[in-house]
Amino acid sequence: MLLGAATDFLDGYLARRLHQVTDFGKIIDPLADKIAVGGAIAMLVMIGAVQFWYVALVIVRDVLILMGGLYIKSKKNIITQSNWPGKIAVFFVTLVMVLSVLNLAALEGLTRVVIWTSVVLMGASFVIYVQRLFIGGARTKKGHS
Repeated sequence: MLLGAATDFLDGYLARRLHQVTDFGKIIDPLADKIAVGGAIAMLVMIGAVQFWYVALVIVRDVLILMGGLYIKSKKNIITQSNWPGKIAVFFVTLVMVLSVLNLAALEGLTRVVIWTSVVLMGASFVIYVQRLFIGGARTKKGHS
């Protein structure tokens, strides 16, 4: 999980640094992140390492963001980019997964703090996506067909 998060961060960093950001990458990278995180966290709920409400929140938020992104693309030909609270939220969700796998009693308090921090960050990033959908435009770039 940590290696996946690190390589995802490195990939995005290099794409921006080398000016190789593409519309395809803006679509496929967050989609791959959502599938990987959603699948991994769903497995953790199956083994009882994470509570169902948390997994449901992560998945519902991601599905809503995906649907909103598809709507904006189809109606306005705009591809929305990830936002920083969302990227940081994914880091915290990954941290929740790591702490849940470790399942150490000494880390219970930390795990709770990380869970609620990720919930707040997911909420903040979701509000930003909703603003883009209904208010429009903030940090979006026209896609090329």
